[in-house]
Amino acid sequence: MNYQKILTFALSDDETIELSSIEDKAEFVINAVKDELISRRVELANELSELDTILEAHEIAIPQSNAETLDLSVRELGIRSMGANALYRAGIITVADLCEKTPRQLRNINRFGNGSYKEIVSALGALGLSLKEPKSSF
Repeated sequence: MNYQKILTFALSDDETIELSSIEDKAEFVINAVKDELISRRVELANELSELDTILEAHEIAIPQSNAETLDLSVRELGIRSMGANALYRAGIITVADLCEKTPRQLRNINRFGNGSYKEIVSALGALGLSLKEPKSSF
C-alpha cells in the first residue's frame, strides 16, 4: 500500500490549504519564503530611508568604503569640467588614478591650472584621500 501524506496549513480560522503533492508543498514553501523576504526587504528599505532623512537633517555624511571611493570617476568629484577634461585627456579617469599622481605630475598636465589643482586637493581631502607624496631626493 502506498500512503500519501497530506500537509495541511491553517491560514485563518475558516480557511485551510491541503497540499498533497510534493510539487505543491515545494511551491507553497518557496512562495512563503519569497513573500517573507520581500516583506523584510521593504521594511529594511523603509528603515534606511528614515535613517537617510535623519542623517541629512543633522548634516551627517557616511563615508563610502575605500573601494567604492577609488572607483569613482573624477567627474563625480564635483570639480569644474575644465579640470576634469584635462584629467581625462591625461588618462586620469578614476579617483584611484588621481591618488597615484604627485602634485608636480598634476601641475604638469596641459590646461590644468592652479584653481583645478586646489579643487582636486579639496575634493580628495573631503573623501579622506590625498595625492601621492613625492619621493624625497635625499
